[in-house]
Amino acid sequence: MSILSSHAGSWHSDKWYRRAWYIWPQTISLLLIGWLFVTAPQTQTPPKPQPPWAKPATPTTPPQPNRDTTTCFWDNSGDTLAACSRLIDSGRLKSAEVYFRRARLYFDNGNLDPAIADFSEVIRQRPNSADAFNERGGTYAKKGDYDRAIADYTEAIRLDPAWSSLLYSNRGSVYEKKGELDKALGDFREALNRGSTSPTASEDINRVEREIERSKEEIERSKEIERSKYVVNGLDGLRLGGRVSPQSNEYQKYQCTPSDQFEGVTWCNKQRLDEKESRGPYRSSYTNAHSREGTIYYLNRSQEPAFFNAGEVDTDIEHLSGKFGEQPRRLRPHVRLGPNTDGIIAIWGKVTLEPLDAAGISELVAGRSPRKGILVDFIGSPSESARRGLDVYRVSGGPGFVWSASFNSKGQGTMRFFAIDPSALLPIVSKDRTEAAPPTNYANPQNDCDRLAANPSDRGKPPSVPGVPYDSLMNQAKQAIEARALAAKQNPAELRYEYQMARAMEAQVPEKAVEIHKKLAGQKYPAAFDNLGWLMVKLYKNYGAAVTYFKTGSQLQDPDSMVSLVEMIDRGYVQTDRPSELKYQLLRTAADIGHQGAQLQIREEEEKLSAAQRQAAQDMRIMRDFLGVR
Repeated sequence: MSILSSHAGSWHSDKWYRRAWYIWPQTISLLLIGWLFVTAPQTQTPPKPQPPWAKPATPTTPPQPNRDTTTCFWDNSGDTLAACSRLIDSGRLKSAEVYFRRARLYFDNGNLDPAIADFSEVIRQRPNSADAFNERGGTYAKKGDYDRAIADYTEAIRLDPAWSSLLYSNRGSVYEKKGELDKALGDFREALNRGSTSPTASEDINRVEREIERSKEEIERSKEIERSKYVVNGLDGLRLGGRVSPQSNEYQKYQCTPSDQFEGVTWCNKQRLDEKESRGPYRSSYTNAHSREGTIYYLNRSQEPAFFNAGEVDTDIEHLSGKFGEQPRRLRPHVRLGPNTDGIIAIWGKVTLEPLDAAGISELVAGRSPRKGILVDFIGSPSESARRGLDVYRVSGGPGFVWSASFNSKGQGTMRFFAIDPSALLPIVSKDRTEAAPPTNYANPQNDCDRLAANPSDRGKPPSVPGVPYDSLMNQAKQAIEARALAAKQNPAELRYEYQMARAMEAQVPEKAVEIHKKLAGQKYPAAFDNLGWLMVKLYKNYGAAVTYFKTGSQLQDPDSMVSLVEMIDRGYVQTDRPSELKYQLLRTAADIGHQGAQLQIREEEEKLSAAQRQAAQDMRIMRDFLGVR
């Protein structure tokens, strides 16, 4: 029993022991055949008579297969390789054993290509030989052809799992040389788990673990250097790669929630509605996303309206290029953004922009988050761009900076810029999007509901609440629904919490949102009509119903509904004899109520009116007659 155990152990752990059993019995058989061939008695045939002029034949040395076989398999002399070649070239012996022996001799001499050719012949003759795949894999590895080496080791593992501890170790070494350290570590650990007796098995694991840690540190240092380049004014003194101070007064102004799109990231947003400059008032939005430890991966600022003097766009881009020490890559929209309206996106660093795929565009049009990471467009609203057929991009790559703007002939438009490291914003892949969210404790659920889901244009919210743009709401919809549930328990008669819940639900369960909005519409809650109208378009393509809802909302002085009616006029779904004047009056009324988008758009509409139309537009009876109000 001890002999059998010793044999089994040596068979699985010692490749030379395997080779001995693989080659020598057959070699002895070949030598015996050769000996019989030479020494057996031969029947002599009398020579044929030769004519007198015939020249005696030159005597030749008879073939000696036993000598070449012995030299090929048993000797290590300078004639060993030649002896193997004579056996093969003469056609006397072309078995897999001879090719295997010659391949090993070629390998030992450093002749790798002939060795690979002979190992390939062995595999052709014996396609289930794990030993041949292992040896050819080692030859490929020595040649530096790591992909083929890995493929051969993988096939050897498949053919002979019992011998796999050595094969996993061999493949792990190749992965390490190739720089794929995670795979190398996995193979070295598997080799140890399968009983590797190699004295270096544990050291292989420790060495690769140290290499991985060192590589991570080097990558992080490199990223830190890259991130630190993109520091600009207007981001509250924060910088990409820096850390937030949760106790600071500035951080306390942000409204922060766990991101439901990025793993381990906190998403923070704040808005300022009353900012001013010499050219006029504007609204700005600030966003930062940071790790649990506080490291900042994304810093964003958006402004609407933005103001640009002649040449100021190019000047701003050149200033940033000088600050960053590199030239930008510029993108222009594929289609016009609007009448006399242009746009530009400039990027620096390792950031790349990829056009959002058709599935992502469809999600945006339907009012849902495509969950494709950070998005950027020319007008500062990816969902609106998708609806209008404008370009939308997803941000990928490494640390960098993005600057985007749209502007009309008068230099008014939108602006957004952000520093970002997309490689640090890892998507949540394991979480079931339909599972119930874990309970969250809210100290003041009413304020939290307003903070997370209020519509900036909702006249039913408190004036002190800035509201959340729809694109930002999509990143915190789950938290908003939680907060609303608590707020409604404390104040069940407050309709705005119902509205905010419906608004948050539009991204995930739009049919349920329709049900709630219809209930609110029955109670004449103004903001619900605009949401309900767009849901009719997104879910059912029912533009007639949408226009009816928008008209009712406009009668109730909802500015979003007025702006949506203008879009329906542009699309041809509203019939009127005075479209230009009606659009102007709707926008004028929405702007007076405080709608930021209308305040920007009204200037574009004024440019298109003739003097007579401008005069006629002062008579608000056109809009009142259309809406049926007095």
